[in-house]
Amino acid sequence: MLNSKALAFAGFLASAIAIAPAQAQTQNVTIFAAASLKTALDDIAAQWQKDTGKSAKISYVASGPLAKQIEAGAPADIFISADVPWMDYVAERKLIKAETRRNLLGNALVLVAPADSKTQATPLNAQTDLNALLGSDGRLAIGEPKSVPAGNYAEKALTSLGLWDKVKDRLAQAESVRATLLFVARGEAPAGIVYRSDARAEPKVKVVATFPDSSHPPILYPIAMIAASTNPDAKAFYDYLATPAASAIFKRESFDVLPSDARKAASAEQSDCDGVAWSLARERQWFADAATPTVESGAILKSNGAEHLVLSPVSAVQFPAKSDRKLKEGTFGGVFPVAALDKPGLHQITASDEAWIDVSPDGKSVAPSVAHSSAKNCPGLRKSVRFDLSGPVSIQIMNAPSRTLDLAIAPAN
Repeated sequence: MLNSKALAFAGFLASAIAIAPAQAQTQNVTIFAAASLKTALDDIAAQWQKDTGKSAKISYVASGPLAKQIEAGAPADIFISADVPWMDYVAERKLIKAETRRNLLGNALVLVAPADSKTQATPLNAQTDLNALLGSDGRLAIGEPKSVPAGNYAEKALTSLGLWDKVKDRLAQAESVRATLLFVARGEAPAGIVYRSDARAEPKVKVVATFPDSSHPPILYPIAMIAASTNPDAKAFYDYLATPAASAIFKRESFDVLPSDARKAASAEQSDCDGVAWSLARERQWFADAATPTVESGAILKSNGAEHLVLSPVSAVQFPAKSDRKLKEGTFGGVFPVAALDKPGLHQITASDEAWIDVSPDGKSVAPSVAHSSAKNCPGLRKSVRFDLSGPVSIQIMNAPSRTLDLAIAPAN
C-alpha cells in the first residue's frame, strides 16, 4: 500500500504533466517591432488577446538594435522592421524563416512642428529654408541615421533635395523615431522628421510638410518569423496581422496596408536577388550597413567596398571620357576616381538604382564591360556590371534618377 508521501508525490507528477502542455499553449508570442509601430501593434495585440485569449509581448526599439539583438540570440518569434536593409541583415545571416518574409506595411516621411507653434505648411524642395524654420538656436530632430531607419530616410531625403549640408550641423539625433517625436512634442526642438503614422499618434505635433516619395527609398515594413522560434502561437499572430481587423487598425494609424499580392511578392523579391547572374550577397550586406560612408563627386572610391554617393545634376557635371550615352535632363551623375586595385582582374561594380556606369582607364576613353546583370525586384539593389580592370580607373555615373546612389566595387566572386 502506498504511504501518504508516495501518494502526494504521485499527485504532484500528475499535476505537472497536466499543467506543462497548458503552459506551452499559453506562452507569450514575443515580437521585436520597430518603434513606430507601437500605437497600432498595442491595439492589435489587445484585440488578438480578446479574440483568442492568447498574449503577445512586444519590444519596441529602432530596427537596427533589434536586428543586432536577434543576431546575438535574443529570444523572439517575429521581427517587424521599419526598412528593408535591416530585414536583409537578419535574412543574410539565416536568422529568419525565409518563406515567411513579406512586406506588411508602407508609410510616408513628414516634417512636423509643435502643434501650438506658428509654423505654417511649407513645400519641401531645394529652395526650402529649414534654418529659418529652426530659428537662431533651434535644432532639427531626426533619428540617428546609422541605426534608426527614419533617421536614415531623413538623411537621404534631405540629401536628395540638396538640404542636408544646410542643416547637418543643427541636428538633434534620437535613439528611435518615437524619441524624435517626443523632442518636438515637448517643444525641445522646433521641427523634426518622423513617419506620418507617428504624427498621427501624437496630438502635440502637426505636419507642416510631406517629403516627396522620389526623395527617398520606399518606406516598407517587412515582417518575418524568427528561424529559432518554436512557439506554436507565433504563426497565429503572424497571420492575424493580415486580417481585416488588424488592417483596420493599421489604416486608422495612417499606415499603408499593402495588398496581399504585394505581401506575397516579398519572398519572390528575395528569389529575384538570388536569381542575379552572380552572387551579390556581399554587396547587399554593404548596402545594408548603416556605417557605409557618404562621398561626393570627385572623392576617391574604395576598390573593395561600398559608398553612398551624392551626385550632381548631369548638366553641371563635366564628364572627361567620351560616352555613347545621351544625358537625360533632370537626372544626376558624377565622376569618381578609384583607389589602387588590390590586384588586377575581373571586378564587379554594383549600383542600388538604375544608372549608366562607365569605367575609364585614362580619363579619355571608356572601357567595354565584360558582363551585365540586373534585378528589378531586388530591394536596395538594381544592377551589377563586370569589367576587366588592370590599373588606375575612374567611374562616370550618368542618368541616375535621384541625387543619391549606393555603389560597390569589388573583385568578382
